[in-house]
Amino acid sequence: MTHGGRVLEERRDQHYLRRHGNLAVRRSRLRRGLARRLLSIAAQVAVIVLLYLVGKQVYLAVITSPRFDVKTVAIRGNRHAKTADLLAQCGGVVSNNIFQVDLERLREDLRRHPWVLDVTTRRSLPSTLEVVVSEREPSAIASYEGTTYLVDGTGHVLSEYGPEESSYDFPVLTGVEGLPRSEAIKRIRAGASAVTALASARPELARRISEIGLATPDRLELRASDGSPLLYLDVDDPLRNLDAYEAIRTGLTRRLPQDDLGAPVKIAYIDLRFRGRVSVMPAVSGAPDSAGGGNAAGVGPGATLTGR
Repeated sequence: MTHGGRVLEERRDQHYLRRHGNLAVRRSRLRRGLARRLLSIAAQVAVIVLLYLVGKQVYLAVITSPRFDVKTVAIRGNRHAKTADLLAQCGGVVSNNIFQVDLERLREDLRRHPWVLDVTTRRSLPSTLEVVVSEREPSAIASYEGTTYLVDGTGHVLSEYGPEESSYDFPVLTGVEGLPRSEAIKRIRAGASAVTALASARPELARRISEIGLATPDRLELRASDGSPLLYLDVDDPLRNLDAYEAIRTGLTRRLPQDDLGAPVKIAYIDLRFRGRVSVMPAVSGAPDSAGGGNAAGVGPGATLTGR
């Protein structure tokens, strides 16, 4: 028993003696591990710094190299706007470094051109800027303050109407002379929008339109080039009742009153503004063919027709 007890005591003594040695080993290992981590961090920092310096040198070389100066601005998609005018809108990007050109600013500069609706831009290395233009489409001709303008379907002015635009054959928007500018713009927009809507839904009718009168704020007065009756269209819904009108148009004269000679009376205007109703206003004999309103002088009782 005594011998066994001595062995246990010796083992316990050895255990406590070894404990101090284990602490020293662990501390040494921690120091070595910390040193390795610090060396690893230092190596990573050195790599990052090296990459930064190399990148900076590459960047400086790129933005200062004449190889990457803009030499060409390639513009495509323009049919109406002149290329020379669009290049002038580019703000002198030629000879600037291609990487320092602000493409968004270039896009906004080009969109200031009256014909330009939208623009896409891209760099084509080493020295070309590619520009693709989407243009506005002309829709009508408007006269205001003694000047005639070509406008698109929103009433946006594209250019003055001159010899270069004489090939365009669009309806003329009239009746805004003398109006305040804000009201004239509002009515021109309504007229141009009606032309666009008619061109899309009723292309045959749109091709026959000669003039749209805008003198009265609650209607659009559509005059056709083929001598067909004056149409009153709704300002907000110019397509209203056109289906019904087309359904009865060919047989319309048979449903009108007759004059003293037995012939159908002339039509002053056909009003399509009221939902579900086509109103035909015959002209009184000797009165003008058109009138400014339903009860205007020289206009007889109206015949209200409905049809689909």
